[in-house]
Amino acid sequence: MNRHNQLVPYSTHHPNGSLQTMGSLLKGKRHGIWNHFYPNGYFQKHEHYKMGKLDGTVRKYDLEFRVVSSVKYIDGDRV
Repeated sequence: MNRHNQLVPYSTHHPNGSLQTMGSLLKGKRHGIWNHFYPNGYFQKHEHYKMGKLDGTVRKYDLEFRVVSSVKYIDGDRV
């Protein structure tokens, strides 16, 4: 990728300072794998984006790491 098409790491934090969201941006849009975490640091959700659109299976987990939902997207549309 040239310098205009580089993935830029991106993250947000909960008010308590723990990691909330972690992923990458490409041209200012979510791209690739994005992970979300509960305020206690436990894993909450896994997503995959392609140029800002959900593309793949979004899995949400409870605090005991059990899958509570699994939804598939293609080019931003739920299938």
